[in-house]
Amino acid sequence: MDAGGGWHSKHALAMALSFLGRGAESEAEFASLATMTHTTQELLQVLLPRAANLLWALADPDSAMKVLDDTAPRPGSPDARACLDAMRAAIHGGVGRPQLAIAHARSALADPSLDAIPRILATMGLVAGLGGLGKTDQIGDAAARCYRAARRYDTRIPLIALSYDHVIGLLLAGYLEQAEQVAAERLDECAGVIGPERLLAVVEAGCVDLGKGRVRQARDRFAEARAGLASMPVPGWNMLCSLGLTKASALLGEIGPAQHAAAELATRHNPAFGWRERTRRQARAVRAAGRRAARGSLLR
Repeated sequence: MDAGGGWHSKHALAMALSFLGRGAESEAEFASLATMTHTTQELLQVLLPRAANLLWALADPDSAMKVLDDTAPRPGSPDARACLDAMRAAIHGGVGRPQLAIAHARSALADPSLDAIPRILATMGLVAGLGGLGKTDQIGDAAARCYRAARRYDTRIPLIALSYDHVIGLLLAGYLEQAEQVAAERLDECAGVIGPERLLAVVEAGCVDLGKGRVRQARDRFAEARAGLASMPVPGWNMLCSLGLTKASALLGEIGPAQHAAAELATRHNPAFGWRERTRRQARAVRAAGRRAARGSLLR
């Protein structure tokens, strides 16, 4: 970039900073790039990763939405509108606005030319929205269409994020066998992949173990994932490890580890995961029950 590489070098730097988990620095580069776009393609190459960085890395869904709302698509750019709707769907779904998530997702997915990443974002919003409204029977088909259409070498992590939402929706509705099948597919796909993908699939499998009563196995999975992901820039996943460890440790009567995981969880709250507040409340309730049980055993 110092040698005069211009827009493309600046874009590569912004993306690299985001991938490294340096969200604030990435946002500064994206904000500068936003003033330098000249084409619809350049606009989208800035807007989508910038909004995603604000949403997940910086835990700022309001700013992510503002970035999208302040940018009017150029005339004659239906593809741009579909991509922006896809990102809006992911934001609304994440923070727990299911009706808006579904509306924007369906608007985006109506465009047959929607690329893989926007398609995943839209489907994440759709799955979160349907799950939030209890319409779990519609989640499977929506997710399956996305898995088929968007599977590429560079979409593994976004697809696992979608798969996690898919699994949580199934678990909350009591579809344990379906959830286990989805999680097993992700584990199998990621078994030989170098990078964080396998550990993300381990988190997902831990949720299923917890749902099916395999609490020790769940605890071990969450602990493995937390240790492996500690130094990796995958925003939100450490929070999900802490969430799972809080519940598993408390259910096992391991009050010290449960309290430690709960303290981690309190520092890792991200409103972008707001639709999962039900699972956070469950974790707090389980931890409280575990403390009461431990006190009772001391009194006997």
